[in-house]
Formats: sequence, C-alpha cells, structure tokens
Amino acid sequence: MWNKRVHFYSGNYDTYIAQKTERRDQLTAAYRNQRERIEQLEAFINRFRGAGDQGQTGAIAASRN
Repeated sequence: MWNKRVHFYSGNYDTYIAQKTERRDQLTAAYRNQRERIEQLEAFINRFRGAGDQGQTGAIAASRN
C-alpha cells in the first residue's frame, strides 16, 4: 500500500524491488515533466500579463487627445 493505493507485484522479492524502483522512477519523471510544463506556462503568462494593461492605457491616452 502506497499513496492511498494498493499495488500488486508478481514474482519474488527481487522482482518486487525492481518493479517498485521502476514505478518510483516513472512517477518522479512524470512529476519533473509536470513541474517543467507549469514553469513554462507561468513564464508565458507573466511575459504577456502587462501587455494587456499597456494596450488599454495607450488607448485611453489617445482618446484624451
């Protein structure tokens, strides 16, 4: 039982250790990929966050003239 789930392993103890290590490595890799994707999206959002405000400010300033 791990992470609120029951995992069944077939084979002897050595097979269990190998499968458990492989599962942990896959979960770690998936977590890293997910974190990288989140960081990329946050960087993209932050890059364009101020652009919308500048465009509106420019339109307001132009309408005042």
